Amino acid sequence: MSEEEIVGVHSIPMADRKRSASGILRTSSQHTPITDAVAAAPYIVEEEVVKEFFTVAPSGLVQPEDTLDRVTQFVHDHVARGNRVVIITSGGTTVPLEKNTVRFLDNFSGGGRGSASVEYFIESGYAVIFLHRKNSLQPYQRHFMLLKDDQFLDYLQWDDNINSIKVQSDNQKIKTMLQRYHKAKSEHKLLKISFSTIHEYLYLLKEVSERIRVAKSAGLVYVAAAVSDFYLPSAKMVEHKIQSIKGPLDLTLDPVPKMLGALKHHWVPRAFVVSFKLETDYSILHYKATQSLERYGHHLVIGNLLQNYRNEVFLYDDAKSSEPTSRMTRSEEEMKSNADLEKEIIDQVVSRHTLHIELNQ
Repeated sequence: MSEEEIVGVHSIPMADRKRSASGILRTSSQHTPITDAVAAAPYIVEEEVVKEFFTVAPSGLVQPEDTLDRVTQFVHDHVARGNRVVIITSGGTTVPLEKNTVRFLDNFSGGGRGSASVEYFIESGYAVIFLHRKNSLQPYQRHFMLLKDDQFLDYLQWDDNINSIKVQSDNQKIKTMLQRYHKAKSEHKLLKISFSTIHEYLYLLKEVSERIRVAKSAGLVYVAAAVSDFYLPSAKMVEHKIQSIKGPLDLTLDPVPKMLGALKHHWVPRAFVVSFKLETDYSILHYKATQSLERYGHHLVIGNLLQNYRNEVFLYDDAKSSEPTSRMTRSEEEMKSNADLEKEIIDQVVSRHTLHIELNQ
């Protein structure tokens, strides 16, 4: 996709946006001060709004039946073994601008936090359903993808004697990841399902979440995907590629219905639910994280700031608190060694989930 085919979204109030040669992108919600943005009231499930969103979804949304059959079988097998089951969502969602999509809106998420979290949940004994963006970072494979330059190719050598490729490396981390990957695979602890668009993601989140209800309190939903807040309904899309010859592009986006309440109250009412918040200002982050706890009834919200999201997170589990419950940071030594912050995050989530199970038996 060329630069001219990428449309960006900027958080600028409507009154301050000026039409330019590149066009203008509007949203149909009102921009209000953060203190007035969300009412401090318990979540009211907008079930009709959620249903309407899926009713008017683009055609071709439904996944092959065997995809959801595999989810059902995966969950039942692990519940029968007494294993906990977690859904981990990862990566960003796209917003198509045409029915035959050439142009779309996207975000920077590459799926780093979600893919890393998969590994630590599996280490903790969970069976993982990994709902991820196509071509985003993958658990175990990510360690090869994040190598500097073309170092990955240096690990590979063709062996004529066995007519195969051999991996040669004295990197202990790579060896450990390969061993853990094969162990997870042999124990059938990981099921992967991919998405691209906002509609695909929310449809799959709903369908997969409803299928882990049988796990009851041993189910966990870990919503780490970077989900679009606005979208272009199918009825507003043109059939084919938007033509630049027509001049400036003027789009009005609709807000995506908030599904987090439906997730907790309807799809998996007994599961432990963890959601994420990413902001660029700490006061906004704190406000929105505590509001999520109060409005949606989630058990834990993990907040991070864009400027330092890989090195610091804030955990919230008390909507009334003026401070986060805890704060986790990577030390300078951990940053130099590229140690994962996710290990500490998952330890905290597992501990809270254990307590949740004990209280709901």
